[in-house]
Amino acid sequence: MAVGSIYELKVRSSAPEAQMVNVLHYVQVTAVAEPESATVDALLAAADAAFSQEFVDVMPNTYVLTDFSANRIIPLPRTLDQQVIISSAGARAVTPLPAECCVVLTKRTAFAGRGYRGRIYLSGLAQSDTANGLIIAGAYATALAALATKLDNTLASNGNVRTWDPVIYRRATAQYTPIQSVVVRPTVRAQRRRQAGVGI
Repeated sequence: MAVGSIYELKVRSSAPEAQMVNVLHYVQVTAVAEPESATVDALLAAADAAFSQEFVDVMPNTYVLTDFSANRIIPLPRTLDQQVIISSAGARAVTPLPAECCVVLTKRTAFAGRGYRGRIYLSGLAQSDTANGLIIAGAYATALAALATKLDNTLASNGNVRTWDPVIYRRATAQYTPIQSVVVRPTVRAQRRRQAGVGI
């Protein structure tokens, strides 16, 4: 509930053969005096309103956007995770490639270097979405661009009473850098599978 606090927001989805988790970080820009749990609830509601539909729009109908969870990670101590259930099936009537085949959205800042970038892996693309390993123009590309735009935006609750900006958070130094843009990479990538139930 304090300006400068850092929050971690997890976007969970499931596929028949895998579970996926994408992690986003936000810094609080404007705040009100309230319990921390109320601030996290407001952040979750703002995220749900801002981009849950855009996640659904890039997912095949065999996938489910299951939930968002969030907690404050800075300042310590961390708060407990709070959750909002989404449980929305994907909007695309396609047969997806294996879940390790992904589209990558790159989170960029004003600085160069690996520590100043982030990635979001999105499974669920279909063979018809690609040509020669590239994402082709069309409805899927348009939906990806719409999601990237939403992930680059400030989240707001109750007008602008509470606002959070997207950032790259570096655990080693507990520092953050504001995100300048989220870019859809044109090539199909692969994300290594991990233990079942943990994510890919």
